[in-house]
Amino acid sequence: MRFLFTMNMGSSQDHLVHQVIADHSSASLQELQEHMHENDFICVRQFYTSLNPHTKQRTWADRGEILLAVEHIGKVQVYLERMPG
Repeated sequence: MRFLFTMNMGSSQDHLVHQVIADHSSASLQELQEHMHENDFICVRQFYTSLNPHTKQRTWADRGEILLAVEHIGKVQVYLERMPG
């Protein structure tokens, strides 16, 4: 399932928080919560998204697996695809 993680850490663009869009094997937000309570780090598959300005189509780039430190996760929500425009 795809999730949006908001991390309690700055981004490389000097934003106060960093967001990560990632897939995790959990089937629900509640299942992910249980997994986070049992582990200091969770392994997710990170994705970047970009919008083609000409076609308005969103493309995804698989950035591979990444470990997230649970203590730095501020909030998590199920990722909902935004409509372009």
